[in-house]
Amino acid sequence: MCAYRRGYGCQTTLLRMLEDWKRALDDHHHVGAILMDLSKAFDCLPHDLFLRKLSAYGVGEGAVRLLQSYLGNRSQRVKLGPNTSEWRLLKKGVPQGSILGPLVFNIFINDIFYKIKDSVLYNYADDNTLSYENKNVDA
Repeated sequence: MCAYRRGYGCQTTLLRMLEDWKRALDDHHHVGAILMDLSKAFDCLPHDLFLRKLSAYGVGEGAVRLLQSYLGNRSQRVKLGPNTSEWRLLKKGVPQGSILGPLVFNIFINDIFYKIKDSVLYNYADDNTLSYENKNVDA
């Protein structure tokens, strides 16, 4: 993952993909890819699942409680013209533009890298490409 790191851009991920695909084609392999855009991913991250993942990764109870406090008890309302909605408690999502937002998102999706076998997952921010290569086109 290159997003949110100084000196890396989407070009880094694109170049890595193109180099890998060119090598595979030079080796007479077939390449397939699935491109996914997880836009609005920051808004959809369920707090309870994220906190359980932290515990499963071995993050200490104090740190989990601190992040629970950071994510919890947030509310929002919408104003459209002269109308304003009621306040609603947020149970998912991370604060937009926050320093911890990208880190929380990366931790949340981190286990996808362990679930995918025999494939390569290229990731930049909320854009993901799953790539598979094989000599046999029917594989």
